[in-house]
Amino acid sequence: MYMTNLANAGIRILIAEDMMVVRQLMRDVLFKGGYKHVFVADDGAMAWSKIQESHKENMHFDLILCDWNMPHISGIELLKMLRSHEALVVSKTPFMMITTNNEKHQVIEALSLGANNFVIKPFTSDVLLKKIELVLGKDNYGSITNN
Repeated sequence: MYMTNLANAGIRILIAEDMMVVRQLMRDVLFKGGYKHVFVADDGAMAWSKIQESHKENMHFDLILCDWNMPHISGIELLKMLRSHEALVVSKTPFMMITTNNEKHQVIEALSLGANNFVIKPFTSDVLLKKIELVLGKDNYGSITNN
């Protein structure tokens, strides 16, 4: 069982997920892991809007957890948009793709476009929290771990 880490309390995380049940599950897991600043978007367009708003307010997200298949703007499109703004701080925001897509070419595509890690649904709370720790502890793109 994963224990709450008080050092996580100030980290700002955006969850972009269109399925309400999965979104709530992820939020609950993050709260139990000590993450208190968790924001949600129910599609890619809302996520992009929240990212832009956070940039304007100089309150950047420390991590984006994003589903691949969403209406309006997919997770892979959101990742491309984020990474294409190289002059902005937001382009460097750690990004984890969370999806049922587990085909090798999709994993490679996400990582080649700048995803920091990849989580396959269904996942356990321990796997999600461990991968978040790995991503937040690194500043390089393209790493992937098992599970």
